[in-house]
Amino acid sequence: MSIIKVLLADTFSISLFLVCTAVLFFILLLKSSTKSSGYKFPPGPKPWPLIGNLNILNMNFPQKTMCELAEQYGSVFTFHMGREKHVVLTGYEAVKEALVTQADDFGERGLNAMNWHNFKGKGIIFGVGESWKTMRRFTLSTLRDFGMGRSTIEDRIIDEAQLLLEVFAQHQGKPFNVTTPMNSAVSNIICVLVFGNRFQYDDPQFLRLQQMVSENIRLSASPMSQIYNAFPVPIFRIGDIRKIAKNRIESSSYFRKVYKQRKEEHDSNDVRSFIDRFIVKQNEV
Repeated sequence: MSIIKVLLADTFSISLFLVCTAVLFFILLLKSSTKSSGYKFPPGPKPWPLIGNLNILNMNFPQKTMCELAEQYGSVFTFHMGREKHVVLTGYEAVKEALVTQADDFGERGLNAMNWHNFKGKGIIFGVGESWKTMRRFTLSTLRDFGMGRSTIEDRIIDEAQLLLEVFAQHQGKPFNVTTPMNSAVSNIICVLVFGNRFQYDDPQFLRLQQMVSENIRLSASPMSQIYNAFPVPIFRIGDIRKIAKNRIESSSYFRKVYKQRKEEHDSNDVRSFIDRFIVKQNEV
């Protein structure tokens, strides 16, 4: 008689088997979560098994928790998000030391589970490794050539500011929400560099892109996202995680469409944007 038949024949045996299996699972999980990484980490709050320091994290305002811990452990401390260790930098001096003084050592970036699920370590913002460094150098060089960080971009900013003032004037001094027009003005400066053209403030596609970016930033800090980052298992890919992925797919589809159109119309003698320069670089490879 097989072991399965024996277990099925006795309810008590089934219960005992399930309990033993669960205990074994949690023991293995606990061992993996407490396994030493071989690195010496800064001081920080003592973690609980499995959940790390999530028991003290303010899910709605995590920055408050970090500021409180900085007062206790200093400007550099360790915080456990579930089974993962994170080194937290707080304050101007600590951030400057890491990102400016020791920029080469801290140039690499880690990805949380949610960003890895969505971007797989690719892109300018969420990229990792040598490909990200190469893309970053190309991006900074190209954007500077088109005026970023230089006085040559001032005229574009002034023109956009004038259009923004015209939008304000349409309300004739009455109170209104400035969030959308302000975001549109700033986004248009970026769009001029990336696409070579600006959008009208009431352009549906432009408004939709801004909405998706704002929504993804907000959802990335939601409690559900924090839980998924701490415990990256498929069962938690619901709600906010799915919405973020849906927005990413929609925005990526639009950018691919624009890129394809620009590539078909590309003129190597008329390079006016980041996309044009990127196409030129691709053709050189």
